[in-house]
Amino acid sequence: MDIKQDPKPHSEGIDSVTVKVFDPHRWLMDFDQEKPLKKASPSGPTKRRTSDEMMMWNLISSVADFLIVGVLLFLFVWGLAQIMQVPVKVALGSLWQISQGGTLLLVLSLLWIYHVACPALLTYTPGQWACQITRTPQNLTFRWVIKSTLRLLALFMTGFILLPLFSWASGQDLEGQLTGLKVYSK
Repeated sequence: MDIKQDPKPHSEGIDSVTVKVFDPHRWLMDFDQEKPLKKASPSGPTKRRTSDEMMMWNLISSVADFLIVGVLLFLFVWGLAQIMQVPVKVALGSLWQISQGGTLLLVLSLLWIYHVACPALLTYTPGQWACQITRTPQNLTFRWVIKSTLRLLALFMTGFILLPLFSWASGQDLEGQLTGLKVYSK
């Protein structure tokens, strides 16, 4: 619906002004027509990456995951200390004195849950999600669980930072070559 407005007598050269007003019948228009989707070029962490960029994002993801696991371990020991009503240092020392193997197994099981079970359920670890990379396939197999566990052991043996750092420096996915799990952008 258009409203035509007469110009004021003192305006020069304007015969009429057309002003668009809200059309309450706009829902009657035909929306069944297919419009071509405009596809923008990818940007940010989801764009197509070179192998050097992927290894850099892999390093950042490993550092983020290392920090998150460190915080989770600290919160576990802090909660244990709160239950025992002792300082954190005493709780950690007493846990270590009770069973060194059990303490190491507890830490490794938390790492396994974070690095293998979490991606199996959610496709990513939080660090991988932030960097938009993953190693989790569409269909999970027992073979993937074994390879992912081997990758976790390789990361654990190199301190979680060294292997991704060497991968970034060389521009090759050393973790993928060792375990058979290649990193890809999601």
